Amino acid sequence: MQHKTVGDSAYEWKMVWLLAVLFGIVGLDRLVVVYLFPILIPELALSNTQAGAIASVLALTWALSTYFLGGISDRHGRKRVLIYSGIFFSLMTWMTGAVKSFGGMLAVRGLLGVGEGGVFSASVATLAEISTPRRRGLNMGIHQAFFPLLGIGLGPIIATQLSLYMRWEWVFFLLGIPGLILTLMLARIMREPRKVATEPNAADRASLASVLKFRNIWVTTVIGSLFQTGLFVFSTFVALYLTQIVGLSLSTTGLIVSGWGLVVSWG
Repeated sequence: MQHKTVGDSAYEWKMVWLLAVLFGIVGLDRLVVVYLFPILIPELALSNTQAGAIASVLALTWALSTYFLGGISDRHGRKRVLIYSGIFFSLMTWMTGAVKSFGGMLAVRGLLGVGEGGVFSASVATLAEISTPRRRGLNMGIHQAFFPLLGIGLGPIIATQLSLYMRWEWVFFLLGIPGLILTLMLARIMREPRKVATEPNAADRASLASVLKFRNIWVTTVIGSLFQTGLFVFSTFVALYLTQIVGLSLSTTGLIVSGWGLVVSWG
């Protein structure tokens, strides 16, 4: 079904909020594991180095997936990539609760990054296409705000409080459900843009090397890399530091970390 890329305000807002919440669930499912490291490390006999590797492998596969699945969505449609990626990352969230070893956790979290990277690239491209020019920045801001809001703001509270009432495995089983529900909603609501056959021009044939000739690309890449490094190194080990070194309870740790995430989401 064809959608109007500009002017369909009701559809635009519906998609903005649906994709924003889905991206927030991506953040939640990505980061919940690090908030539960104080439980997982003794249960699975992990070292802190192995815990860091579990967090890092997802970042690596996310980066590769964003590049390749973003390109696939250009050629074969945004909706297909979004639906398959959404279902896949939800299943991998469930599988996180089923594995009981470092190797299994490394494999599952790596696969989770594949699905989440596909959701990120295709959702950003979709918003760019359906947003009216005067709301494009606002729509992107709403979309990006939900990752820290759910992933870092509410995520620590959700993960640590649920762990008081159920085993850690069930936390992952439960948190895999919202992503699947949102993906099914997306399958009903989203309209695939009509493909228009055009002759490839010079811009279409531009290589990656030609893009990297622009100074702004390098500057924003360096800034983004430094920011992401600080963000995810802190997120990976903050719960371990507050519980193992400072001696706080896991539930208190969740409340402290959430304050930082809520501030970031409003930035």
